[in-house]
Amino acid sequence: MSDFDRLQELAGCQALEAVPVPVAVHDPDHRLVWANRAYREATGLALAELRGRRCWEVWGLAHLCAGCPVLETLETGRPAEAELTPWNQKDWPEAQGCWQCKAAPLFDEKGAVLGAVEVAIEITTQVLAQREVAHQIRRQQAVLDILQHEARDLQDFLDHALNQAIALTGSRIGYIYFYDEDTREFTLNSWSRDVMDECSVVNPQTVYSLDKTGIWGEVVRQRRAILVNDFPAANPLKKGVPAGHVRLERFLSIPVQHQGRIVAVVGVANKTSDYTFVDELQLTLLMDAVWKWTESLRSRDAMRRSLEEARRFRDALDHVPACVYMKDPESRYLYANRPTLELFGTTAEALVGQGDASFFPPETVALLREVDLRVLAGESTAEEIDIPDLRGERHVYWEVKTPLLGPDGVVCGLVGISADITAHKRADEDRALLRDQLAQAQRLESIGRLAGGVAHDFNNMLNVILSHAEMSMEEANVPVVRESLEQILGAARRSAALTGQLLAFARRQPVNPRALDLEAMIGRLLQMLRRLIGEELELVWNPGRERLIVAMDPSQLDQVLANLCVNARDAITGPGRITIETGLDALDEDDLAGRPGVAPGAFARLSVSDTGSRIPAEVLDRIFEPFFTTKGEGRGTGLGLATVSGIVAQNGGFVTVESALGRGTTFRVHLPLRADLTVDEEATPPPVTTPVPEPGHETVLIVEDEPEILNVATRILERRGYHVVAAPTPGVALALAEGGRLRVDLLVTDVIMPGMDGRALAGRLQALLPGLRCLFISGYTADHIARHGMLDPGIHFLQKPFSGQELVSMVRRVLDG
Repeated sequence: MSDFDRLQELAGCQALEAVPVPVAVHDPDHRLVWANRAYREATGLALAELRGRRCWEVWGLAHLCAGCPVLETLETGRPAEAELTPWNQKDWPEAQGCWQCKAAPLFDEKGAVLGAVEVAIEITTQVLAQREVAHQIRRQQAVLDILQHEARDLQDFLDHALNQAIALTGSRIGYIYFYDEDTREFTLNSWSRDVMDECSVVNPQTVYSLDKTGIWGEVVRQRRAILVNDFPAANPLKKGVPAGHVRLERFLSIPVQHQGRIVAVVGVANKTSDYTFVDELQLTLLMDAVWKWTESLRSRDAMRRSLEEARRFRDALDHVPACVYMKDPESRYLYANRPTLELFGTTAEALVGQGDASFFPPETVALLREVDLRVLAGESTAEEIDIPDLRGERHVYWEVKTPLLGPDGVVCGLVGISADITAHKRADEDRALLRDQLAQAQRLESIGRLAGGVAHDFNNMLNVILSHAEMSMEEANVPVVRESLEQILGAARRSAALTGQLLAFARRQPVNPRALDLEAMIGRLLQMLRRLIGEELELVWNPGRERLIVAMDPSQLDQVLANLCVNARDAITGPGRITIETGLDALDEDDLAGRPGVAPGAFARLSVSDTGSRIPAEVLDRIFEPFFTTKGEGRGTGLGLATVSGIVAQNGGFVTVESALGRGTTFRVHLPLRADLTVDEEATPPPVTTPVPEPGHETVLIVEDEPEILNVATRILERRGYHVVAAPTPGVALALAEGGRLRVDLLVTDVIMPGMDGRALAGRLQALLPGLRCLFISGYTADHIARHGMLDPGIHFLQKPFSGQELVSMVRRVLDG
C-alpha cells in the first residue's frame, strides 16, 4: 500500500468526517490529501478539487502563512499550533476571520513522518474581544498618563514627559530622539538630567545615522520595542559606546509612530529590577498620548504660523496693483483684495455673498457671467474686457481667471486677477498715433526734400523763361505773338506759384515774419477773398473780442486764408456760406497731446467754416497730404491744404478739422499768441501797384554761376540803362576788383556758388570797394539761404524766380536805400 493510500485510510474514518470543525490531512510536501465536510464547506471546494493543492492556495492566499503550524509539524515531527489572524499575516483579509490552527504528525510503521493532520478552530470572536479590551486599556492608560503640564513651549513639554516616563517605569535615565524615515537619521531632543550629570563624553554626538547605530537602533529596524535586562552581556547587535558614556544595566526603548511612520524613539534605562511587558505597555501608551499632544501643539503652532502667513499673504494681495478675488459657483464673491474693494466702494464683510449685479450694469454682468461659466466648466481664461466703473468711466482690464478646485478635485469656484490696463492701452494708442505721425512726417519730409532739391534748378529755369518772355513782350507787335507770350508768362507764373506752394508745404519758403494784428490783416483781405469765392457764396466775418497778435509773414497769412476759402468754396454746391472767425484759446499739455513741437500757452484761433458737404471719415486722415485731392482731374493740385499745414507748422502752430453731415466742415488754425510784440501799422499797408522805376545809370556787377540767369539779368538791367559787368564766378569778380579798374555801385550775386558763397564774396568786394551795396539772389530753399544769413535783418534778398520788373524795382530800391 502506498503512503497516499495509507493517509487516505487514516483520514477516511467517519468520525473525522463528522467533526464540526475543519480537519485536513497533508502529505510530506504540504499538499492536501483529504479534508472533512466542514473543511470543504469552509473553502467551497469538493474533495477532488482540494487534493494535491497547498492549504494557503485553497484559502485564496498568495503565500505560506507566517508561523504555519503544519509546516513546523512536517519539519519537526512534533505537534504545533499558531493563531493566524489578519494582524499577524500579510495580505490576510479581515473577512477570513481568526483561526487557532493545530497540527499533529502522522507516522508510518517505522516511525517516519507520513504527513500531518490539521484542525482549524475559528476564534474570531475571542480575538476581536481581546483586541478591544487591549485598545480600551491603551486609551484609558493614555488619558491617565497625559499630564496637564502648562509647558512654556514644546521642548519644555517633552522634557517634562520624559521625566514622567522615567518615573513611571522606575528608571534612572532616559532620552528622546526624533527620527526621520526619509533621511534615516536620529536627532537628539532630550536627555534626562541624570544623564547629563553622569555623561563625560567630549563633544557628544547629537545626530546619528540609522546604519551607524547599535542595539538601540533596532527599535527602528525591527519597528518594535527593544527590552534588554542584561545590557553588559555580549550581544551581536551592540556596537559599543563612546568613552565617558553613562553605564547601562538595563534598557527599554520603544518606537513612537504617527500615521504609520516612526517619528521618534524613546528610551529608559537602569531600572533597579528587570523591565517587563507592563513597562513596555506603560511607556508605549504614555508616549502615544504624549505624541498626540505633541502633534496637537505642533498643529496649534502651525495654525498660528498659518494664520500669520495668511495675514501676510492677505497684506501682500492688498498691495498688489490689481484686483484679486474668489467667487463661488454662482459667481458670488468669497474674497477680494483691497483694490477690488476700493473699485466696488464696499467692505470685505459686505462683499461676501454679493454678485456682479451689485456693482455693474446688466450688460456687463452678462459678459462677466459668461466668462465665469467657462471657467467653472474647467477652462482658464486670459482676455481683455472693457467695462465701466461706478462713475460710468470706461476702463480696459486684462483679466485672468482659473478654476478653484476642492480637496476632491472638483471645481468649487474660481480665482480671478484683473489689472487695469487703461493707461497702457492709451499709451499704446498714443505710441501708435506718434508712429503714424512720425511716418507721415517722414513722408512729408521726403517730399519736402524732393521739393527743396528741385526748387533751385526749377526756379533758375523759370527765371529764364519769365525774363525772356517779358522782354519779348516789350518788343512784340504782332497780336498772335503777344498772345503766345502771355500764355508762356501765365504758365511760368503758375509754375512759380506751384513751386512756392511746394516750398510752403515743406516749410522751406523764405519768409520774413513780423508782428501782425490778425483781425486787422483779415479785414484788409476780405475784398480779395470775396472776389475769390464768387458772388453766389456769402462770406461772414466774425472777429473775436480780443486783439490777437501773431508773428508771421503777411504773405503766408494771405496764402493760408486764400487756400482755406478756396477749399470751402469747392465744397459747396450752389448757394452757401463761408464763415471766418477768430478767438483766443489757452491750451495745456493735455490739449496738445500728440502734437510734438507745439508748446503749451495762449493761441490765436482762426476758423474757416463752410456749409458744404461733409468730408468722408476715410479722407480726413489724408486731407493734409501733399498731392492728395478728391476734386476732379484738372480742378486741383492737392497742395492747398498741405500748404496751409506746412505754413502753420512753420510758425509754431497746428491745424485741426471737423466735418459732420448737415453741418459742413470747419478748419481751425491755432497760432502762438505774441502779446509781447508791437505791431508796426505802417509795415502792413494795403497792397498797392508798384510803378515801373525810372531808368538807371549806375554800374552793377552781376555774379551768377548759371549762364542763362547771368545773361538774362544782364540784358534786363542794360535795357533799363544800367552799366552791367557780368562775372560767371566769384574768382572772376575778385580779379576784376583787385585790378583796380572796376568802379561798381551795386553787387548782385547768387548766394550759393562753387568755391565761395555770395556772403563771403560780398565781404571781400566791400573791402576792396568801400560803399558797395549788395543784393543777393537765390533759387534755393529757405533752410539753405538761412544758413548763409540771407534772412537776417538789413539784408536785401530776392527769391528766384523773379520777373524783370521785380529785379529792376529791387535794384533801384537798394541803390536808393
